Amino acid sequence: MKKICIVLSVFILMLIKNADAQKNGYVIGLNNDTIHCYVELNRWLAPQYKSLLDEKFHKIKTQYLNGYHIAGDRYYYTVKSVGKKQKKQFVAYIERGKIDFYYANVPYSKEHYMAYNACWYVAKGEDPLQLILMQEDWLFPKKGRKILYDMLNDNQALASEFNNDKKFDFYSVRSYIQRYNLAAVKQ
Repeated sequence: MKKICIVLSVFILMLIKNADAQKNGYVIGLNNDTIHCYVELNRWLAPQYKSLLDEKFHKIKTQYLNGYHIAGDRYYYTVKSVGKKQKKQFVAYIERGKIDFYYANVPYSKEHYMAYNACWYVAKGEDPLQLILMQEDWLFPKKGRKILYDMLNDNQALASEFNNDKKFDFYSVRSYIQRYNLAAVKQ
């Protein structure tokens, strides 16, 4: 009986350790190898990771990693070129499909401090990301609407509905992209 309790205790500890490793997150290396590790945001909201056996955190940099996932976060972060200078940075996949929808916090300087602007991008296939929404100033509705309309245009019914819809915010854009991707899968 004592041996069974010891074996059972060891087995339970192994299960707990394995479950703990699974809930921590992972990083994707340049060779697309998955490394399960602990991933978190530091106090400046920059992602960092450490292996399950390591004591030191390492910065997650675009030149060393292709992506990462933080446990409990619903998004996967991947490297894409964004902004006017096409700088590589991590962006969150919001929707994946024939049309991909991404989110990124893009830094900019504002007077004497750095600030971040929430930006939403779309891409179709292997095309480069195109900015369609910005949180800071919302200057892109006409241009953003045209970009998304052109992407939806091979689904005439959905494109027409989108064209007649006056809403152009995160939720409406996401809904149209989800519906487009679902229709593309059914074809």
